[in-house]
Order: sequence, then C-alpha cells, then structure tokens
Amino acid sequence: MLYTTLVVKISAIKVWQGCIFLPERQLELLTALGLSLYEAKAYLALLRQNPANAHEVSRVSGIPASRVYETLNRLVRKGLVVQVGNDPVRYVPLPARDLIMSQRAYWKRILDELECELSHLEAESTAEVIWHLYGYAALIEKAREVIKSAQKSLLVSIWTPQAEDVAPQLKEAAAEGVSVVIIQFGPDPQNVSWPIGKVYRHVMIPSVYARHGSEMLIVSDKSFGFLMSQVSGREWEGFWTTNRAVIRVITNYIRHDIYLAKIADRFMNLLTRTYGENLELLLNIEKDEVTPSVDSS
Repeated sequence: MLYTTLVVKISAIKVWQGCIFLPERQLELLTALGLSLYEAKAYLALLRQNPANAHEVSRVSGIPASRVYETLNRLVRKGLVVQVGNDPVRYVPLPARDLIMSQRAYWKRILDELECELSHLEAESTAEVIWHLYGYAALIEKAREVIKSAQKSLLVSIWTPQAEDVAPQLKEAAAEGVSVVIIQFGPDPQNVSWPIGKVYRHVMIPSVYARHGSEMLIVSDKSFGFLMSQVSGREWEGFWTTNRAVIRVITNYIRHDIYLAKIADRFMNLLTRTYGENLELLLNIEKDEVTPSVDSS
C-alpha cells in the first residue's frame, strides 16, 4: 500500500459550531494540556493522515527527522498514539473525541480534589482588592463570572457588541430573580434575547461614542464592581474590584446615565431647543449657555 504525504493548505478560515480552525490555535490548546510543541505537531499530523511512519510524520508536521522518533515514543508512552505493523512501524493517534473525553475527566477529578483540599484553608477575606485584567477575551469571561455570581441585583452599562457576548448570562440571572437594570448604548443586540430586565437607552448623539465608546461597567449585588474599556490604538483593559469606594463611583456613574436617559426620553424636544440639536451647549461644561431663542425668552 502506498502512503502519500498530506500537504495541508489553508486558503480561508473555516468556522464550525463556533470553532475557528487555525493550526496555531490547535497547537496552543494542545500545549495547554501539557504536550510539548513537537508532540502537539506530531499528534495533529497523525490526525490528518494515519497510519503514518515516522518519515511521513516528520514531513507533514515539520518536526526534524532527528527528533521525530523520540517525539512519537513519548506520545506512545502517554497513550496518545499506538504503533501498528513492524516494517516499517506506523503510528495511529488516539481519536480526538477520546482525547477530549479523557482529558475532561482527568481535569475534573483534579479540580474536584483540589477544591476539597483547599476549601478549608481559605479564610474569609476582609481585604478590598482591585484586580487588573487585559485582553478582550479575559475581560468578557470575567464579566460573565460577575453576572453569574449575582444573587440580588445587577446594574449594567453596555454597548451592543458586549451585550451580545453576555446576554445569555444576563438572561439567566433575570430568570433566577436577580434585578437587572441596564443603560444601553447603540442598537439592540441581534440573535440574542433582548431586552433583558429593565433597559434604558442612552441618547445617541454624534459625540457619544467618543466619550463612552468601547466600555462596559457592571455592579453586582452592590459588592463587586467591573469595568472594561478600550482606548483607541490600545488593547482592551479593565478591572474587577471589591473596593467599596470604587464600586460606589461605578454605581453613581451608571445611575446618573440612567437618570439622564429618563429625562431625555420625556423632554428631548425641550432639551434640543435649549441646548442645540446635538446638545452641544449642554456638553460644554466650561460655560453655562443655552440657544439664543431660549436665552432671549
């Protein structure tokens, strides 16, 4: 039987059930499980083409020929690859589904035991912390945790893209009886359940995004505060905190936006006649001016 080398060419990113098929990401995830880079490359090569001999694995994966045998032997010892035949020896990988199931079970056992071992060591903390976070994915994950931890109330200031990312957690909180109050910037999120709880819509004048864009704020049970923001040209950053002074500032920030949204909803015509079509005179805090027609009256 003739075994040919599989050459993988990626002309476009493929997406299936929320997964983005990027070789770099596949390697990153496998090394996160404890595989070396060469082990991850060899395993992926065998998933694409098997059975395969060491020479074929080397060519498909890019592992140097001098390192491929020791790499494959380590995978055999770990139970991720089995040898078949003798002349030459060929290798077959553990199916990906079986790998995922075994790793999931293994880490669940580890984490369950760790939780048991550490739970009695943790004293109730009275310290107030401000925990800085960087990167959109890490911040969104923390925001979801804050929402899911709420027992009584959630106060949220949010833009459309972030609303789409945390809507399932907000919906679940509301379904469990948590009071959810939101000040929303931008159009309604698509493909998610909305509105959730009580939603107020911020006035969308041209200057809003420059002042408030790319940010989300959350207060959970008046005990936990969260903020994420992106300054133009920089990565997303933010913090989670139990500091009562900071939580109070975030709370007041969101509440005052809601107060103004309620006023604008009822008196927008009066506000634009008084301060201009885009409320430009209201936003100029260095002066207290109104439109000439109002001033003359």
